[in-house]
Amino acid sequence: MDLHKDKAFLRPYEMKPPENRGKNNSGAPSLPTPPSSAEKPLPAKPSSSLSKPVQRALEIIKTGRRPNDSSWIKIRLGPGDFIVLEEQLKKEDLWGYVEDKVRFDYNSETRYIVFRMPSAIHDMFTGNVTKHIESQLKRIREDKTFPDIARIANSIKLAWTSNVYLKGPNSDRDKHSPDASFMLENTIYPCIVIETSYSQKKKDLPHLADDYILKSYGSIKVMIGLDIEYRGSKKATVSVWHPDRGFTSNGIPYLRVKKTTDDKPFRSSDGSSVSPDVDIRLPFSTFLPLGTKLSSDVALSITSSTLFSILEQVERSEAGHKNGAMETLSPETILQPQQGTPEEQLTEVLRF
Repeated sequence: MDLHKDKAFLRPYEMKPPENRGKNNSGAPSLPTPPSSAEKPLPAKPSSSLSKPVQRALEIIKTGRRPNDSSWIKIRLGPGDFIVLEEQLKKEDLWGYVEDKVRFDYNSETRYIVFRMPSAIHDMFTGNVTKHIESQLKRIREDKTFPDIARIANSIKLAWTSNVYLKGPNSDRDKHSPDASFMLENTIYPCIVIETSYSQKKKDLPHLADDYILKSYGSIKVMIGLDIEYRGSKKATVSVWHPDRGFTSNGIPYLRVKKTTDDKPFRSSDGSSVSPDVDIRLPFSTFLPLGTKLSSDVALSITSSTLFSILEQVERSEAGHKNGAMETLSPETILQPQQGTPEEQLTEVLRF
């Protein structure tokens, strides 16, 4: 076993403090919106001297458009392209916007930059699953039977899509933007990460689990993968990954990633619920720092029937939004905006 090449021995992530992000009606983070012309001057077109991958990335950032309605847009950058992209965005005064608003992943080893543009269904589904977990944490916090567990539960907070920054072997610019995460106070990394996948993203879930768990030295204790989009099918599955520690036959310690729940369906291909019900239990001890002693092994529980109900409700809600009622106006109605010139007012604000 080559310790210098083994993924288990890469340097760990760094994490920025949770950001304040907009929320939609589900409580999930809203989709990024490119800056309007009122917010920023229209940036110049990419120079022909920029590589095609950099030009493509710039186009996606500036327009916010999804090629082929994709929600998981992967671009393979050339050597040095990410630095060029960053410098170009800074030159056009867009880097701060990208860092704060655009959800993207970057891996310096593979040189892939991935833009995340999840649909409303994916955002609402993830948001409601996190609410289900949060409701269980709330009950544990309020249960005084085991004060130590209640105290720990009180220190676990929802971090939504807070960026997880990491140091790869060749770069300090690597990062992920998970669909949701839970943070334990006084720790660098989230203890639970949730990734909701679509057809383009599903095959990358194992790689995401490797990155999250190995490069955090096992500090990220659980990654939950929820796959809710199969082309031509209504099948939906859940997978769970955990750190797995042990020793080689030569007595060398190792850290690897173990898939403890493997694509368990919670909705069948015809859209019906799955029987028997699958209960995914996450004992507190599995996502707390090593050596933490608990008075009882309380567990969070996510059942397939719960996931099925959440997904069905979200899909009904989204269908209602698309085909629902709205207010109407007579043809002669005049729309009167508030007094003043918003563009001039905005300019005054931006001066500060």
